[in-house]
Amino acid sequence: MRASLQRLLLAGSAMVTALVAVSSADAAINFHSGPTVSVEGNEICYAFNASGLGNIDVNVAVTATFGATTTCRNKGGNVAPGQGVVTLTRSFPTETFHPKNGRVNVDECTVAPRGSDFPTPTSQQAGCPNGNWTVDPIRTSAIFLRNYSVTITYDTNPDTTLFSCTSPTQGAACQ
Repeated sequence: MRASLQRLLLAGSAMVTALVAVSSADAAINFHSGPTVSVEGNEICYAFNASGLGNIDVNVAVTATFGATTTCRNKGGNVAPGQGVVTLTRSFPTETFHPKNGRVNVDECTVAPRGSDFPTPTSQQAGCPNGNWTVDPIRTSAIFLRNYSVTITYDTNPDTTLFSCTSPTQGAACQ
């Protein structure tokens, strides 16, 4: 009974020490520059330089919603541009950065979607005058960024969020 109690106290003490160590490690993280988020065309770019990470990975997750204007065409070949907007939400693959000597220097951009990434909408979804119109495939030049979010996490258990921002509306900066 006494040995069990000692093991329980020792295990509890080790858990408290581990929690303090994680808290201390988080407190030691220092951003030397950034994080900054910018938009270049339909690409979302992020940059930061951080230290105090030890050898624990840093992950960056980006999600974005894109819009594209549609073009309707009748049987005579006449075009009615800008009839409607279709959307595409994309969660980009999470990027993992491995610290070297406890430090990471990141400067990355997502890949902008192409017209072929959008499914061609029906004439009704595209806002064509009626079902006799067809919808042209989405052109890359018709795509625009509606909103996005960027989250940087420290790969602890559970992950610790170091930075997070969301653009509130189209064309607005990430906050």
